[in-house]
Amino acid sequence: MGDAKESHEERTAHEPREAALHSVVLSKITLVGGLVRILRLRIPDGRPDIQFLPGQWVDTFCPGIAKAGGFTITSAPSKATAASSERYLELAIKKSPENPAAAWLWQDVQTILGETLQIRIGGSFVFPPPKAPASFLQDRSARVVFVAGGVGVNPLISMASYLGEINRASDDANEPGGAGPEVVFLYSVRAEEKRPENGGDGDDEDNEVKRIPFLQRLATLFSNESIRGQLKVFLTGSSGSEDVLSGNEEDVPCLRRRITTADLDVAVLGGVSGSNSRSLDNVFVYVCGVPTMTDVFVEHLTGKEGPGLSAHQVLCEKWW
Repeated sequence: MGDAKESHEERTAHEPREAALHSVVLSKITLVGGLVRILRLRIPDGRPDIQFLPGQWVDTFCPGIAKAGGFTITSAPSKATAASSERYLELAIKKSPENPAAAWLWQDVQTILGETLQIRIGGSFVFPPPKAPASFLQDRSARVVFVAGGVGVNPLISMASYLGEINRASDDANEPGGAGPEVVFLYSVRAEEKRPENGGDGDDEDNEVKRIPFLQRLATLFSNESIRGQLKVFLTGSSGSEDVLSGNEEDVPCLRRRITTADLDVAVLGGVSGSNSRSLDNVFVYVCGVPTMTDVFVEHLTGKEGPGLSAHQVLCEKWW
């Protein structure tokens, strides 16, 4: 998020948000690729748990910055409760010098590490889908399609992590992905040639998967069958058609092109097994990215030329 003409709070004034502020401590900073910092915000001892839904963001008040920045929570809700050994929220901050809050959070690591920030939970782009049947999270015939463009992956990784936890906790331990819905995750991200220095704790330069924000986490969710379905990576800004990104634990196939509406049709209509007989009543699609992507995809998904999903089945958040 972040816009030179309109602040985060102004742009999201219509969105629901908590009245209460929470104090958190900036306890860890990790660089991913060259332009994204992953921040861990620790909840101090003695403070209550912070409750939120996967996909929500926080108004982030940084010392000396007049207006709050808006950053999506990328961790699962369980990490901010007593169920976690260290209670925290995680944020992913893209390097954006024109965004005062992001610029503050991209200062030298030793300057800001240990600082206390004030945050407030908000947002309506959430998982599970608000209008899904009550049985959605336990329905193996259901499907959720996540479509991420660049940093649009941020709310979707929280959702996928949450779903993986739900599936692992399922009583149906003999089934891959638990008893939950099938997942197709389409992730488009731009290839980076080099990374700047002084970004935080570094990542493995030789691990292509780790250089793409949250790709290692997604690959693990699918490879260990916490989630049942398919992960499809689209690498833009590079030449070629198909490739494999190398990682420490698993390699990830990728297509070197943009996501197309045809890819959406396959994700919504076709099963991993290739079946096209699926009912669309229990299919939900989450689209998050820049307006030039989201507007086209939402129109296609709900239009006559596409799958013809109902408006409540296609949830969208635009990143400016």
